Amino acid sequence: MEKEKMNNNQNNRLFILFLSMGTGIGIIFGVSLGTIFDNIGLGISLGISFGAGLGIVFWSVMKKVK
Repeated sequence: MEKEKMNNNQNNRLFILFLSMGTGIGIIFGVSLGTIFDNIGLGISLGISFGAGLGIVFWSVMKKVK
């Protein structure tokens, strides 16, 4: 029971870590593209959404590797 609780807690932490990492990377690329194309609002919103999706993909790949 305790081992299951620890594994679940670690999975939750990894999920939050990869989600925030992906979102941060997405914001960086979104701001860069928004600056290049002179539409910062669209770049930030697309960066957040695609970055969060990227973080979830990283998390699911790492979960399967374990």
